[in-house]
This record gives sequence, C-alpha cells and structure tokens, in this order.
Amino acid sequence: MYYVKNLIIFLIVLFILQGCVNVEISEIPLPPSTDSTNAMQDCENTALSETPLPLSTDFAEEFVWSFPFPQPNATSFENGFKELYCYGVTKEEFVDYKLELDSHGWQLTGYKNGISYTYIKENMTINITDQTFVTPPCNALRISYRAGYSELMREGGLSKPEASKLIQQDIDAASPDDYRSGTFVQHIVELDIEEAYEKMSLQVFEVYGAYEYLGGDGNTYPATGSLGKYLICEGKVLCVFDPLENVCVVDIDRDGKYELISLYGLGSGIYRVIIIAYKLWNPPYYNSLTEVLHTAYHNYWIPDGRYSGLTIKKVSETDVNLYGFNKDYGLLRIENNYRHPHQHPQV
Repeated sequence: MYYVKNLIIFLIVLFILQGCVNVEISEIPLPPSTDSTNAMQDCENTALSETPLPLSTDFAEEFVWSFPFPQPNATSFENGFKELYCYGVTKEEFVDYKLELDSHGWQLTGYKNGISYTYIKENMTINITDQTFVTPPCNALRISYRAGYSELMREGGLSKPEASKLIQQDIDAASPDDYRSGTFVQHIVELDIEEAYEKMSLQVFEVYGAYEYLGGDGNTYPATGSLGKYLICEGKVLCVFDPLENVCVVDIDRDGKYELISLYGLGSGIYRVIIIAYKLWNPPYYNSLTEVLHTAYHNYWIPDGRYSGLTIKKVSETDVNLYGFNKDYGLLRIENNYRHPHQHPQV
C-alpha cells in the first residue's frame, strides 16, 4: 500500500511537470525558417538604389484597374510613387503578358539589362521592370505609365513628324565622339508638362531609337531604347537625360521669360538633390544675338540625413516653394546664378 501511494504521488508530480515544460516551450518564439529568411533578404537586395517595393498589399481588393493597357495576371496590386506594383506574377505569366500587350497594339521599343522593357502605343509609353524572378512575396512587375499629348490636344505646336525631323537633325550634327552620334530616331512621345507650351512655346519629347553600345568584349552591338528627352522651343533643340517629372513653369528670375524648373534626386551612397532651370534666352556671357535653349540655373546639395521626399510647387508666376515630408522649406531664391531654398532640407 505504501508503494502504491508513492507511485500515485510520483505520477501526479510528473504530470504537473510535463504540463509546465509544455507551457514553457510553447512560449518560446520560434526562429524564422531558412526559406522566409532568404525571401526577406531577396526583397532587400531587389530594391538596390531604386524605389523600394511597398510592403503592404492588404487593400488589394479595393484596387480598381483604370489604365489604358492590359491588366496583368497578378494576385494583388498597389499604387506606388508614379508606379504600379503587380505582385505574384510568375515568369510564365509575364511571357503571356508581353504577348497580350503585342496583341493590343503595344510595340516594344526598348529592352535593357534583361529586366527593363519599354512599350509605346500611339502617344503613350509604359516601362516595365521585371522582378518575377525574385523570391515571393516580392516577385512583381513594376510598371510606370506616361500619357503624352494626342495630336488633337496640341494646337499650333510641332507635329510628331516635324519634331522627329528636328531631333534627327540635331543628332546628325553631333560630333563623332558624341554619345548620340550614329543614332536614329524611331519613335517619339510628347510629354504632358503643364503650361510648358502655353507659357514658353516649349515642347518636350521622349525619344526612342536605334543605337550601338560597346560590349565587354570590345565589340559593338545594336540595341533599341531611350535616346533621352528633347526640349524644342522656337526651333531650338536641347537633349537632356535628367528626369522631368517633378517640374513646373515659372519666371523664377523675374526677367519676363519663363523657365522650366525641375527637381530630382540622384545617387546611392551619397544622395544629392538637384534643381535645374531650362530656358530660351541670350545670357550676357553668350557672344551672340541668337537666343539659345540651355540650362539657365543649376544647383545641387546633399540633404542632412536621409532623403525626405522633396517636391516643388508653383505658388505664383514668379515663385516656387520647396516642400519635404510634413515640412515647408520656403521659396526658392537665386543667389549668384544659383537657386537655393530658404532653409536647408533636413530630415
């Protein structure tokens, strides 16, 4: 009887201890699996120096497709900054999507690095960055869409054939060591920049064509793609490769002639914020009576801390204000032919 009693007590204690051990184990958080860790690392590596992929796709059910190009077969969509993210697209589905674009009249005019595709239809362009090879959940297509002026919207300006002729003449006049030498215009799209034509008689075109590039083996190879953006004003032509997305038209120096003001960021390790003004004028140092289309003002600075999403906004015919994330840096001002904000941007 004594031994039976002790055995019962021992079993009860063992049961209690077993319960405690189970509780303690269940409260210890498990480390992430190797697969999920690799997926997270792939997501980080994919971003590189470009716009990172958004993390949230919870509201994908609310997304309504309203773009003038076919909808890819994606599990979810999200609008980013000037870009559309289409998640969950496989490599095979992207192949089918390119065929669908072709059947809807979209023409492939640019192909670069095996991941960037540019399509044109009428006066519209889309650029697709292929990230379907990235480990889920970051596998996606990143699509940027740009709508230009249609022939019916522009009155009095250059037609696309007229603009193409001027641009090709400018390319042909380039020196042999110019990177544009030997390139040929195939397609152009007029960009919709508010007030550029109305205030400055300025038209802006994205140009695509054929060119040659030097391979790593020392040989040259044919390619097609963007030849840059071309500004045309009163017959004068200027080629620029700088972005023209955050722009406005204003008479910043109050001389009676408008400038096209552009703001953009550049760099990966050291980030630079750049402000440029394009203008048709006859600067004092230019020994000619002929006006030229060129960069009137150019300035850049390194913001304190991380890039804070700067943007410019026209507030009057002569004033441009600089804004950051939840911060107002004041009006841009000119000092010694350079334009500065009243406050140095910080984070």
